[in-house]
Formats: sequence, structure tokens, C-alpha cells
Amino acid sequence: MIVTTHIKLGSNLKNSILTLLNKQLNLEFRAFYFYLAMSTYVEDLSLPGIAKWMRHQSQEEHTHMMKLYQYLHDRNLLPIFDAVPKPEISATSVEDAFRTSLNHEKTVTASIHEIAALSLKERDLATFQFLQWFIEEQVEEEAQIQE
Repeated sequence: MIVTTHIKLGSNLKNSILTLLNKQLNLEFRAFYFYLAMSTYVEDLSLPGIAKWMRHQSQEEHTHMMKLYQYLHDRNLLPIFDAVPKPEISATSVEDAFRTSLNHEKTVTASIHEIAALSLKERDLATFQFLQWFIEEQVEEEAQIQE
């Protein structure tokens, strides 16, 4: 079956917000994959503690993706999945790995803020409220990496 639209009958979500939510869902899935690949990189450097932390981050990103997935279903919408590109791990040191991770989290944060701003502008208060958890989570994610 070919899906030609994201919106099921009965949904009242604006297409512009839905597009960004689907983009975020895919961004979270790429973050899951990124952290898993990063854990392999640091494991290869014989740093099992950092590798374990990266795997934990990977699981958190999977949880974020599933929250978005469930929200779309709760709003009677169909999640749209993109192809997930192979993560490019070009870190040359552990410090560089964390710098890359921080930049990745900043991209995720900017995307969430974009959706929140649009949902507020469009008066989609349900989506705006839903995103508050993600906004708080991103503050924690960035602070954790900076430490």
C-alpha cells in the first residue's frame, strides 16, 4: 500500500506542523543510530565506560523517537519514515566525539524549538504542550555532554 498523505481522517493538525513532527521523528532515529555508532568508535579506543554512556544516549534517542511516534498516532496521524543514512563518525579523539555529539544535540534542539514556535503561532496548544518535555530534555542533554 502506498501512503499518499500523512493525515488520516479526523485529524486537525496543520500539515506544516505534521511535516516538522515527522522530520523530528526521523532526526531522533538518526540520533539513535549516531550514538550507537559513536559507542562503537569509543569502544574501539578501549573506553568501555564512555561507550556504555553513548549506548545509553542511543536508547534515550530511541525513546524520544517513540514518544513522537505515539503522539502522531494519538493525533490520528501516520508517521512517515525516511531512509536513515549511515552515521559519519569522523571524530579524531574522545574530546572531538563529545564536541560532535554536542553539535548534534544542538541541531536536535533547534528543530524542536522550530516546531514549538510554529505550534504556538498556529495555536496548536496540544503539540506545544507535548513539546515541553522535549525542550526540557534537550537542556539536560546539552548540559550532560558539556560536562
